[in-house]
Amino acid sequence: MSKYEYLGKKEIYKRVKALGYEMPKISNFSYIKYNCIEWMESHELKITVQRCGEWLQVIEKCVHARPVTLFCDYRAGEYITRYK
Repeated sequence: MSKYEYLGKKEIYKRVKALGYEMPKISNFSYIKYNCIEWMESHELKITVQRCGEWLQVIEKCVHARPVTLFCDYRAGEYITRYK
């Protein structure tokens, strides 16, 4: 049995899409998991997830700026807290 629970690529994709981000195809993302942290990255977005999805960070990659948004407290299918 695994020491950590992971959301997996499909669940992370679903959660970020539900937050209103324009998502490229799921196949365009690389996915890595290690020690209770998950990373997904495409040319447009870098997503980091910790604590089994309770903490999710989205970095939008663009030429002029790198807006970062942090989402916390996942309950009942949505994130309660948002930091920019």
